[in-house]
Amino acid sequence: MADKVKSIDECILTANNLRTTVRKVFQDLAASPGVKREKAESSESSKGENVTRLLKKNLTEVHKVLSELDKTCEGLPTSSSGSLSLGNTGLLSLDPIEDKTALYDKVLDTYDWHEKLTSEAQQALSCLKRHHPLHGSDRSSPSPKKAKTNSREFLRGEIQKALSESKSLYPCLELSTSMAHGAPVVEVVVPKTLKATMILRNMSEIDQVVIRGIQESKLLDKEESWSQSAHAVFRKITDYATSVVLHHYSPSDPTSQVRGLLKWLNSFQALFSIKCVGCGFHLKEETENVFLPPCWRTFEDLSPYHYQCRP
Repeated sequence: MADKVKSIDECILTANNLRTTVRKVFQDLAASPGVKREKAESSESSKGENVTRLLKKNLTEVHKVLSELDKTCEGLPTSSSGSLSLGNTGLLSLDPIEDKTALYDKVLDTYDWHEKLTSEAQQALSCLKRHHPLHGSDRSSPSPKKAKTNSREFLRGEIQKALSESKSLYPCLELSTSMAHGAPVVEVVVPKTLKATMILRNMSEIDQVVIRGIQESKLLDKEESWSQSAHAVFRKITDYATSVVLHHYSPSDPTSQVRGLLKWLNSFQALFSIKCVGCGFHLKEETENVFLPPCWRTFEDLSPYHYQCRP
């Protein structure tokens, strides 16, 4: 592998040297007619000899560098030496109008996408087998009492540890846990601002986030309360919360989504008084006749922005 990288680096350096040499040929040709014309008739022949001599010298240098490039390219790996090969589709790269069709590049992109899809599918299968084993008595659905007990045991484990640490880091947040249809639910209240409800999946990952106003009914009070908030500002924050959950997803750390979302929610304590870092205003028209405060937060330092003012 190191030899291949070294060969590629040598080819790049030689190609850059060739480009510089060719550029020098045209620069010297362009600079030659610019000599001050003194005694034009007497010096015309000498000027022509100088230009011819300089051109011959430069072309000789170009030929020398080009030969070095040919020798260096011989050490590059080919399809037979282990590079990516897609069978007969490799012949598509020889298309003289590749810049117009770009079919070979699309085939490579499709191949990369397929490999990534296969890897993600295998990872998802292993997660399903781990959380939903199908052996013996596990085929039957557990009783609600047993499922509730297992969920509470898990909440006393990793998630409870993450919630305890987050509560110490963000003392202003009010955290509570409960169960809904066999799934753990974490409710987060930002005082005088909003109320967020996280429904957990597989007892660890966040499946859904619903953000509502303090005065609105709780998520578990009514069946229709599963719908989004009646206020545009909380619906917008719910959309952004979904992107935050996806951003903090980590297969190796199931609690990273909960930690990241709690840190993000803590930045909304001054939602209705803080100004946008981008425009300096508090309210801005995000959609037609809808003025909203800065609901967008950067992932680096959680600075408040309007969506249209985001960096």
